[in-house]
Amino acid sequence: MAEAGLVETLDTGGPFTVFAPTNDAISPAIDPSLNRQVAGKVVQHHVVDGEATSDQLSDGQTVSPRAGDDLTIGVGENVTVNRATVTNPDANAQNGVVHVVDELLADAVDRATLTPRFTLFARLVKEAGPGLESALRSSGANAGRTIFAPTNEALLSLLDSNNNGSLENSEIPSGADGILRYHVHDNALKASDFPAADTTISSLQGTNLVINGGDGVTVNPNNEGAGVTIPNVEVDNGVIHGIDAVLTP
Repeated sequence: MAEAGLVETLDTGGPFTVFAPTNDAISPAIDPSLNRQVAGKVVQHHVVDGEATSDQLSDGQTVSPRAGDDLTIGVGENVTVNRATVTNPDANAQNGVVHVVDELLADAVDRATLTPRFTLFARLVKEAGPGLESALRSSGANAGRTIFAPTNEALLSLLDSNNNGSLENSEIPSGADGILRYHVHDNALKASDFPAADTTISSLQGTNLVINGGDGVTVNPNNEGAGVTIPNVEVDNGVIHGIDAVLTP
């Protein structure tokens, strides 16, 4: 997060309340250089004007960061911010207070944009149209999405007909919106939520997915057999699982 400009943001002004993930808490790591504009927005999404210590936060409270949607606070055994948990509250700063959290605060599209192995997925989402991008920035009807995101390698293996290691506009399928919606389930499920047997779940495209959680998580084991290789990337609006093949409805 220092590379993304968080330190510079806090050097002047304030007071601020900052929900700061450590670098170790961000897995897989982000690369701010992939998109400086998005990285700057994500940084500002962690910063709230005014100082609020943990005992001043209340359950169900919403606070407005300097960029992005409001953050929802939960207060129970721990303090939570959206889907992240505060692991070290009330660290004093010269111009405010820092609460250390265990996850990056970013929606699925921004997270994918800044994650080196998901950049092609993010690009396809944006090029498929505003409807799909909006869906993957929202939490849906069940307070979270599960997104099976093909890695760059998986997308290039299917779509890079020129074999040049990149994706040309002409290689993007015309039905990308429907294909990508087939990779999204309207509920947030971690890898441990899938039983060791074939289980059917719905997709935003309308065709069901089959998930098997035995010996690792596999999507559509009798068809593409896409393995989850990057599990449980938590985002503001759900969870991303990186997969090693593209799913086709």
